[in-house]
Parts: sequence; structure tokens; C-alpha cells
Amino acid sequence: MRLPWAQLDALLDGLTVKLMAGKIDMLDYVDEWDDIIVFAGWTWEEFADEVDKHWTKQKKDASLLFRC
Repeated sequence: MRLPWAQLDALLDGLTVKLMAGKIDMLDYVDEWDDIIVFAGWTWEEFADEVDKHWTKQKKDASLLFRC
């Protein structure tokens, strides 16, 4: 079973809060994030695709010439 993006993103937010609060160091952050990805049933490729969808904003619309 794979956790939905919203839950995965919330887990990342919680982990980032722990890092920023000094409760964990960067090495623990990386290890825990890897564990979360595996636990959530995601691959790194799927995660990267979702990051592109949710975190990357297109600055302007593509020209009509380049739309399919």
C-alpha cells in the first residue's frame, strides 16, 4: 500500500520541523527520510515526479505555438 502524497508531504514537514528545532542532525534527517519513503511505499522516481508536480511552479504559460 502506498500513502497518498498529502500524507507523505506531511511526514516530510514533520521531519523538517525536527531538523530545524535541532532535535535531529542532517545525517539523521537523511536516514529518516529514506525510511519514510520506503515505509510509505514510494520509489525515489515517483517522489521526484510528485515534487515536480507540487513544488515546481511554471512561471508563465507556454506559447500557443508549443502547446499540443
